[in-house]
Amino acid sequence: MMRVIISEVSRNSDLSEAAKSLVQRIVGFLERYLRIQSEKGAIRDDIDFALVAQFFAGSLMGFVVRRFLVGDLSLAHYSHEEIALVLTRTMLDGINPH
Repeated sequence: MMRVIISEVSRNSDLSEAAKSLVQRIVGFLERYLRIQSEKGAIRDDIDFALVAQFFAGSLMGFVVRRFLVGDLSLAHYSHEEIALVLTRTMLDGINPH
């Protein structure tokens, strides 16, 4: 299914724009969320919120591509919960206040 979607997005400009818009909305949401958490003191305020949001989204998207598009079997045994937990903990440990 992922291969079909990627193939169609690469050939169809309307789908490509829709995918780009979706990614931008996700990154924008993450950036706003990080700013709010920083204002609450839950995370550091000396980070580039936009870059951290891009990094988070890119890490997750890279994992999805490797697992489902490329078929990297070394990732197949991880559950969705494990992936979300490790990605979130890795990110949050790096941006937690000291």
